Amino acid sequence: MSTVFDIEQKQDSAERLLAVADKEPRYILFADEFNKVARKTVESAIHNIELDFSWSKFKNQKQYNVNGIKQVHLLRMQMKESWILDAADEVWLLIDRYKPKRTIGTSGKLKSSGFKHAIYPDPDNPKRPSEILITGKDMILDFGQAFYFKYFSDDAHTAIGYGNKNLYQNRSWVYLRFRLKVRKGDKTYYSNSKGVIEMLVKNDYPIGKTLDYKLV
Repeated sequence: MSTVFDIEQKQDSAERLLAVADKEPRYILFADEFNKVARKTVESAIHNIELDFSWSKFKNQKQYNVNGIKQVHLLRMQMKESWILDAADEVWLLIDRYKPKRTIGTSGKLKSSGFKHAIYPDPDNPKRPSEILITGKDMILDFGQAFYFKYFSDDAHTAIGYGNKNLYQNRSWVYLRFRLKVRKGDKTYYSNSKGVIEMLVKNDYPIGKTLDYKLV
């Protein structure tokens, strides 16, 4: 089956460049211009791939006593169009974490807020990967969800990097955005946002601390 990845890359020969040297450039399509259009076509196809995230049918797939959290509901990802898995060499799910604006050290420099992508692999956070290799169109994702939080007190957790900003009545939360990274040959493509979730830790009596999600 042919896909957008099969669009042939063009290259201008010395003979062709010489032949059009005295021509009006706006009437000529050069190889670089064609290849840029071809790349935009691939990027558009990747942007159109839809991902669904859910957890309601998989709430009994849980981890227990992870980082002081009694239950961690794992996240289900479903890819509506799976052609990309066959056509590309690798497809990765990127996880971006929202970070609030903050002042850096003693310099007084203000770092803007927004979704940030952590390095991968991150030696400082090996249990919290920011990239997951997609191996099927329907996957249960375990990406170290509990390690986005830390103990705040006996009754509460706090989201790492937020202080007390995202802590209210024993509930703590972070926002995560998902994107795709697609590799084909020596080229890498990045998608637009495929979904944003609020991941939160809350008291779930009598169980204790439970990690769950909301779609944003």
